[in-house]
Amino acid sequence: MSKNPLTLIMETNKFNGMNYNDSLRNMRIVLDFKNQGYVLDKPLPTVFPEGSSPEERITFEKWLEDNHKVRNIILASMTKDIQKQYDSLYDVPLIMLHMKDVYAVPNRHTRYAATKVFFGTKMAERSFVQGHGVKMLPLVGKLEDLKAGLDNDTAEGAPTTPTGKGKGKGKVRGYQRSKANDVCMHCQQNGHWKRECPQLLSKPSAEKKQRLSKDKIILRMGNGKAVAAEAVWDLSV
Repeated sequence: MSKNPLTLIMETNKFNGMNYNDSLRNMRIVLDFKNQGYVLDKPLPTVFPEGSSPEERITFEKWLEDNHKVRNIILASMTKDIQKQYDSLYDVPLIMLHMKDVYAVPNRHTRYAATKVFFGTKMAERSFVQGHGVKMLPLVGKLEDLKAGLDNDTAEGAPTTPTGKGKGKGKVRGYQRSKANDVCMHCQQNGHWKRECPQLLSKPSAEKKQRLSKDKIILRMGNGKAVAAEAVWDLSV
């Protein structure tokens, strides 16, 4: 006989002490499908009241039967170590109350780990924002279950920076001065510098001679004698 798919949910996601909210949610899904969810919250009558009608007796007997079945389902959904803590308890509401007191309040480490995962999840490179939002929804639900205090503004501001190698920063360029408003030191006109002055560039090469101060450039001749250059100029070839 094949198992109920809903029952498989609890068998494959056993309660281990760290997933109380998830286990409780799965448990209610399964039991509500079986019309047995009421057993989790209502205390079990210990004594059948005298003078009750046949319908009330049937209800009482069904309550006992459902409590027995739900207890077995709960124990089967636990790991072996946690099962040992509840072997002696028969009343399902008492089991649920004890589980809530022990496991419902997460410690700071669990909250910190969940928050770190949330803010560390970034949108994959070249992916769609809609897909990233779908991926973030379970993380938001996890933080809500842990009572981490995540408001709507924080959730909407979740990181969406794409991950990937990227193109890198490349070489940082130095400061580049604009020459649009600069004045040429030769012709006193705006828009260019002296080395680009049209007047200087239009002069013949012979006129581009520059006189040198004494001993500014020293040339060493083939015989080893030092000679001071008097001028330099451009020569077009």
